[in-house]
Amino acid sequence: MQQLGGEVKKSSPNVSLHIGASPEAAWENVVRPWFETIGHAALSNVQSTAVVTASRSQAYFLRNRLFSDGRAVLE
Repeated sequence: MQQLGGEVKKSSPNVSLHIGASPEAAWENVVRPWFETIGHAALSNVQSTAVVTASRSQAYFLRNRLFSDGRAVLE
């Protein structure tokens, strides 16, 4: 995050970090609710929304869970 004179720029994105006990717990308690919230807003928002994973297998896990819930995913 860039800072100017000790203050964060107002255009900085919101970022959060969540740590879970397991991928399933993270999916149920954090990731799925986030996708439900952002999914509707992302289509009408001018700014891009991105999800970054530490590995390809994590990305595949998320994509498969979204597909199984009937949600579309853009890559």
